Amino acid sequence: MCSSETYRIREIYDLTYEEKYETTPPHIEDVAVYSHKLIEVITEDKFSSIINKLAISVNHISALFENKLCWKNGKGFIEEDQVPNGSVIIVKLNHKLTLSGKHFEYFDQQKYALYQVKFVGDVNLTEPCVLPAGTPLRFSLARFWDGYNTPQKLDQQIRTH
Repeated sequence: MCSSETYRIREIYDLTYEEKYETTPPHIEDVAVYSHKLIEVITEDKFSSIINKLAISVNHISALFENKLCWKNGKGFIEEDQVPNGSVIIVKLNHKLTLSGKHFEYFDQQKYALYQVKFVGDVNLTEPCVLPAGTPLRFSLARFWDGYNTPQKLDQQIRTH
């Protein structure tokens, strides 16, 4: 199955899959899906119940991914020598996030630091939009890249955002 397949939140599938024979940490949860069959679309209440049980509490956005995120200019990234145990997490942050353009952000007044995460989704969000503390959120890391994705720039540090 190719990555262009459309899956929607709340859909439950019966899958035939195998673990990928070649994975690059932190993307250890990658699988190769050979077939899929939609079983049901669960209710919003059932989905919320499942997600709330899966979500772990995290005190601060900077502590995502086992405290292995580095931050520069408000953006978080993982360096190759600080790889967490996975590339996807569901958390409940102990502070709110506010939409600003295409990013959700948190300004920590004690550290006088801005933290931003890009929103990726099929819902059109408009400002003002605030995700209250305790809202279950899914975060995922991109593949490692050099920031330019060109052979001429291979001297750049490899990171995942």
